[in-house]
Amino acid sequence: PQDTITYTITAQNGSGCTDEATFFVDFLSAPTLNLSASNSAICPGGNTTLSVSGSANTYLWSPSSSLNSNTGSVVNATPSISTQYKVIGTDVNGCKDSSYTTINIHPSPILSVNGMNTICEGDTTILSVSGANTYIWSPSTGLDTTAGNTVSVNPSLTQVYTVIGTDLNSCEGVIDYTVSVLQNPNVLISVSEDSICVGDIAILTANGASSYTWTASASLNTNTGNIVSAAPTATTTYSVLGTALNGCASTSFITVNVNPLPILLASPNIATICEGEDVSINSTGAQSYIWSPAVGLNTTQASSVIANPITILRIYIAFKYSCNH
Repeated sequence: PQDTITYTITAQNGSGCTDEATFFVDFLSAPTLNLSASNSAICPGGNTTLSVSGSANTYLWSPSSSLNSNTGSVVNATPSISTQYKVIGTDVNGCKDSSYTTINIHPSPILSVNGMNTICEGDTTILSVSGANTYIWSPSTGLDTTAGNTVSVNPSLTQVYTVIGTDLNSCEGVIDYTVSVLQNPNVLISVSEDSICVGDIAILTANGASSYTWTASASLNTNTGNIVSAAPTATTTYSVLGTALNGCASTSFITVNVNPLPILLASPNIATICEGEDVSINSTGAQSYIWSPAVGLNTTQASSVIANPITILRIYIAFKYSCNH
């Protein structure tokens, strides 16, 4: 029956006598169920609350594997894939009804990071990430910012960065990206003499790298190699860029001081004497002196000498300055 009804049965025997009986059927309506979800689509690993109301007295949920409980009017669902949930409600009369709802799973965003994954000490690289809507980077070490799809990276040591990207559905994706930091060479320069006179040569030697490039090449015999000859006419600072086998480079500096030549004067510059006479010659402008030739001189090492030549004689003075030349 579709409603409450009384059935009547009439019976007749062989003699034609009849009798009847009645049977009353009370029709009870099924309970009404109202099923709802706090979120009908969630991110992987997320959860949603399922609630049912109506005229039922008890409830039984399925499938129960992703529910915190399979009974009660409110349950918590954490499905890993899109799932249809069913609830059966039973009222006090034992009548039942069922209702269904489907919880869909949004896919997590797939992130991709582009940029140099190997740099030298002190260098900076730009990393960019795509695949989501907003991004958070960590740790902050060596980063100019921790938010955004593009960051400037300058770590002092090899660093693993983690990026969390959130899409328009508020779902998150995670990716790790390693920036390896290569060591710069320790370039050292030595010099044969750090103080020379004009016209002299200093030998510069570089160590610590694989190849070398020198600056101030105008006064160098070459601008490559670990050993070069420097003949500066004035005090000059040289730099060498040393490059290691890993491609990293560093620069070192050294200064070669150039001392000016002394201005040497002799007095008198020209002297005329008679045979058998002598003349005193004085020299200024240096610290020590050597005269030549020694013929007719009372000494060859003094600022002043007495000359008593027997013929015309040209005397040369060598000087000794602070650079020992």
